[in-house]
Amino acid sequence: MPDAVTKQLWNRIKRLLPRSHDPTLVLLKGHLLVEEQLFACIAAHCRDATKLEDARLTFAQKLRLAQALCGLQSVAHSLEKLNALRNRMAHRLEIPDLDSRLDDYLKAWAEDEFVQPKTSRERTRNLRNTLIIQIAILAGMSGAAEHLGPTVSHARRA
Repeated sequence: MPDAVTKQLWNRIKRLLPRSHDPTLVLLKGHLLVEEQLFACIAAHCRDATKLEDARLTFAQKLRLAQALCGLQSVAHSLEKLNALRNRMAHRLEIPDLDSRLDDYLKAWAEDEFVQPKTSRERTRNLRNTLIIQIAILAGMSGAAEHLGPTVSHARRA
């Protein structure tokens, strides 16, 4: 991924993903940024990505398509957890077990390295950092696919 694109993405993340102590805000904004990168992964394999926008795909559908096109083995399970938690938040004002659900998402990302956060602030910082890493991974995959060009895409279809 060219440096200008990397810098542009980093500036977008810094601007849109808050350094907040509110895990709900971080999760909701992070979910949107992840979804944006899932779309980019899929669009990188399309001749006309505008047709994707018309399809009005859900996060879960975008995740499955991106898995089919780009792999995503390293992030898929944790992104499923992220989406389930986001959907729970969208339909409930309060989530009594929010901390344990956030921990489940964080464990799904890096189970071997997971350390139980001591504070809510630490958990939210871990959430933000994990989202940034996952956004970057997805951006790298979509950028890599874009730079492979049509030759590789057509070879896969054959």
